[in-house]
Amino acid sequence: MTDPKSPDTPSRFSLQETAHIQQMIVTPDAPIVCPRCGGVLELGEPLAGGHSVATVWEVECASCHRKALVRDLPEQVRTSGQWQRRSRGSEPQ
Repeated sequence: MTDPKSPDTPSRFSLQETAHIQQMIVTPDAPIVCPRCGGVLELGEPLAGGHSVATVWEVECASCHRKALVRDLPEQVRTSGQWQRRSRGSEPQ
């Protein structure tokens, strides 16, 4: 049986939770935390988009490993100190 909290078990936030995450993102000084467990949300690298297509980012909770896709994060949100950046292991040490 697979552990539901394992990072290898894909779980998504509900539509309501994803909307809540997007609201936190655009609200100045709002804490950006998991709406399910209160854990730290990690921001991955952009998955797709650019130029005339909306950029899509994956957000994952470090605790419960739920994921959401969000579009068009403003630069000030992407570079704020509120995010823990998730490494894909391809970055030089």
